[in-house]
Formats: sequence, structure tokens, C-alpha cells
Amino acid sequence: MKSIYLLLCSIIIVISFNSFSSDKMTSEQAYDKAQQLRNEANLIVDNKPEKAGLAQAEDSLVKALTFVRQENIKAMYSSNKYLAARQWDILRDLIKVNSMQKDKVEAVMYLKDLSASGNGLYWVAEDEAIVSLLGGNILFKNIVAKEQAWARIQSTKNFNSNYQQNISDTEKLAGLSLLWAEIKQGFVFFDQVPQLNWDEKFKEFIPIVLKTVSTKEYYDELIRMIAQLKDAHTNVYYPRELYKKTYSRPPLRATLINGNVIVTDIYSDLLRSTGLEVGDEILRVDNLEVHKFVQSKVMPFQSSSTPQDLDVRSYTYALLSGDSQQPVILKIKKKDGSFRTMSILRKEYGDEKYPATNSFKLINDKYAYFRTNSFSSNETVLSFEKIIPNLDKAEGLIIDIRNNGGGSSDIGFKILSFLTKKNIVGSMSFSRKNNPVERAWGNYSTSWEKLEESTFSNNQEYTFNKPVIVLAGAKTFSAAEDFLIAFKQLNRGLIIGEITGGSSGQPLLFSLPGGGTARVCVKREKYQSGEDWVGTGISPDIVVKPSIFDIQNDLDPVLKKALLMFKNTFPVYNEKL
Repeated sequence: MKSIYLLLCSIIIVISFNSFSSDKMTSEQAYDKAQQLRNEANLIVDNKPEKAGLAQAEDSLVKALTFVRQENIKAMYSSNKYLAARQWDILRDLIKVNSMQKDKVEAVMYLKDLSASGNGLYWVAEDEAIVSLLGGNILFKNIVAKEQAWARIQSTKNFNSNYQQNISDTEKLAGLSLLWAEIKQGFVFFDQVPQLNWDEKFKEFIPIVLKTVSTKEYYDELIRMIAQLKDAHTNVYYPRELYKKTYSRPPLRATLINGNVIVTDIYSDLLRSTGLEVGDEILRVDNLEVHKFVQSKVMPFQSSSTPQDLDVRSYTYALLSGDSQQPVILKIKKKDGSFRTMSILRKEYGDEKYPATNSFKLINDKYAYFRTNSFSSNETVLSFEKIIPNLDKAEGLIIDIRNNGGGSSDIGFKILSFLTKKNIVGSMSFSRKNNPVERAWGNYSTSWEKLEESTFSNNQEYTFNKPVIVLAGAKTFSAAEDFLIAFKQLNRGLIIGEITGGSSGQPLLFSLPGGGTARVCVKREKYQSGEDWVGTGISPDIVVKPSIFDIQNDLDPVLKKALLMFKNTFPVYNEKL
């Protein structure tokens, strides 16, 4: 009886949708209609309904399936893959709803439909109600077994193991092999290291890793190996148990300026009370001349995409990193020309004060200045929204992303949406197409798949239409560079500062034996023109670099230049720009 009822529902829904003029629908409208019916059903199911509620949910899903399988809707599949995929989602939902109703006949009918399509079960294979009803069904068991077989091939979970002070040789070789294989299969920048033979590098490191006598040494070698790919989104990370032994550093930062290593930031008053000052020059580290120390102890372990990014990682981020139990010995040249040797603890001092992620000020009652050091959280967007009332008073806006290491591109695009009436377009993206049959036919060239571009809509409620300047530098990285790409392509204003870090993309994350992790960049970003910027960086419109004198006297020549540029004639932004 239920099948007859549902058939009548199908006939009714076809008639009702035809009266709704589905012929005039766009594929997006069709998708929304199907999704609306799915959502109605899922809302009922999520509330754990009684029998009548489940029948109502099934009714909505049958209507949705009937709708998406109308010939005029199916004709839209080629132009909207998301619409095409809705029928398989609906079938999965129908298997669940019928399993909740203990209707094995209907559940198996929809299971056969889904199986015939070649589309996967996904969550269906583990759903409690479905497994309870169909767990013993031969068709269900066979489908699950086949999907699990392919899932095992794609998964790397079998390589996982817990941390030990010295993992086994088998684990060491397995981890090296996994790293080699994932990079060989998916890494997108081999052409930027043309002299590197990855297979030979793998063979070279087999005896090296097998000679290591601790997990720490093993990871040292993996990190040294992967650094030779010269990509800042392709990394190996130590197990958490080794963090204090490897990543500990004092609350200060240095910067390479004209060949000199200058202390630029001190985040602890206790550390400052030892006599260390911003503007001091580091001459030696642990009894080695600072550049020799970097070249031998730091640089070989840094994965970086550009020379400027390598300098940042080697002289700013990793220079003083090491074992929290071992102080670092520094020979310092003071601003007055005197010399001093200091022992600095690699630890938390307890009074650290780091700069806020987001900050705002109005300079000279004219120019809005917004600094954001991260695009990792929507808090950055909320912080920007809070300053909007002040923007109307300003004659121009400065956005400072010189210390922004990235996060989510969408966060930066949301901020851009307040600065334009256009839709926002970022980089073009590509991934490698691995087609073994081409190799069987003797074709060893690399093919690329252009990934679908997504545009980000402008904010409809507010648009700042006055001049904008963005401050950027070598520590501007990843999603912050995605922000710059879109900003440049909008022709929205000037970029002042230094060339950026030059690295972005989508990393593939996986675990390694012994508790460490790795990631491999599997998505390549380019300008819309097709030109690479990963591996080079994004050049500013006006180059301004701080000098040692600037650091020692707390001057900001980059910001100063931006303020001077506002005194020139800037065009007011409009949608034609």
C-alpha cells in the first residue's frame, strides 16, 4: 500500500511542479527547490519523529527525487554538478528514512538504485538505523566491503603509530615511504625545483633514516628532506611530545636587515630587564657567528617558497627555537656600540604581552588604520565591522597585513566585500590529474585540472568608496596573499611595503609513524592572467623597507609613506574602477 501511496504522490508532485513552470527554472533554482524538500525531511528526521512524521519525511524525499529526475531538470545536470548530485543524496536519505520505519523492501529498493549509479554509500554505511536493518543484507554487505577496500587505498591511517623515544626501523621506513609517495602523487611545484630528482632523494634518505637513533633524529631528517622541495605549504612537523624540545623559543623576534640580524620585538618586560633592547644586533648564537649558525643549524630545516620567506623563517621564526631546557647564548652589539654576551631562556616568562590580532586607530583624525595579523577567525571580520562607523569620518583607509600569516581566504574576502561593489575573484587554482592509463600509453607529461572558481559577493549594505592602501611584507603569507591578489585584481588601491612570502595553496594533511604529521601542497594558485606568484611573491606598488635606524628609533617608514601618498590625488573608488 505504501508503494501505491508514494506513486500517487509522485504523480501529484509532477503535476504540481509542472504547474510551477519548472521549465523556466534555472539550475540554481532547481537545486534550491530540491534542497528545500530535503531540508524539510531532514528537519523532521533530526527530531526523532514517530511513524507519522517519518512517513511525512519520506513523502518530501519522494517528491524531491521525482522532481530532480524530470527530463527538463536532468537536462541541467551537465551545467550544474551539484544539482546532479542531489539525486544520490536523496537516495541516501530515503534509505535512512525507510530503515527507521523498518521497511526493508523499500530501503533495499533505494539501495539498489544508488548502487546501480556507481555512487558511494558514504555515511549510509555506518548509520545505526541502516546497519541495524540492512547489516545482514548481501547487497549491502558487498557494497560496504568494496567501498572499504577503496577507502583503505586512499587512507593513510595504517601508518599511524604512537610516539616512542625511538620508533622501529619498520616504522621509519614506512613513514619515509609514505612521505615520498604522497609528494610524488600530489605535489604541484616540482617544476620550481627542476634539479631535484625526488625518487633519487627517496633512495638517498633510506639509509639516513635507518641510522637515526631516536624519533627526534628521525624527524630531523624528514624535515631536512622535505625542505628541499622549497615549498612553505609542504612540511613535516614533530610529534607533540617533542614540541618543548624543538619549538621552544624566548619571547623575542629578530629580523634580517641589510645583512644584520636586529632584535625587532621583545614581548616580556622580564626579558627586557636583562638589558636586551629592540634595536640590538645579534652577532653570535651559541658561540657561532650568526649567519654560520643559521646556514648550518636553521636554514636546512626550513620549508620555504622564496628567498624572502626563507629569511623570515630562518632569522625571525626559527632562529632561537630549540630545547626549552637549554638556554640560548647570544652575543649582542648594543645601540651604543658596546658588546654583551647573554644567556636567554627558551621558555615562557609569564608576563608576555603579544600584539592584539586586530587593532584600529584614527591617525591625525583623518586616516583610518586597521591592522590584522591573522585571517584565521571570523573575529577579524567582526573587528572590521566595528570600525565601519569611523570609516565615514576618514579620508582614507590603511589595512596593515605585514604580519598576517594567513588563515582562511574567505575572511580576507569578507573584508574586501566592504571595499567594492564588484564581486571578488581570487587566484586561479589547479591540481594535478593522475591518469595511469596515459602512462601505460607512453605519455609521461603532467596534465592539470583547472578547479572551479568561486566568486565572493560584495557586501550589499555598506561600501567604503574612499582611497585604500594595503601595507604588506615578507611575513604576509598564504591567505593574506590571497587577499592581496583579489585587492590587486580589483584595482582598489596601492600596496606599499616589501614583496610577500610567496606561498599559498591547499595542503593535504596526514599522520606519520611516531605521532608526527606532514602536509603536501596539492593545489596550485596563479594570477588570473595565468602567471605564477607562488614561488616569487607579490610585489608592492611602492617598495619601502625599514632600516636599522628606523627599528632603533621606533619609526615606521612604510606607514609614513602611506600617509604621504594620501596627500597626493587619489581617485575615489567607484564600480567602474
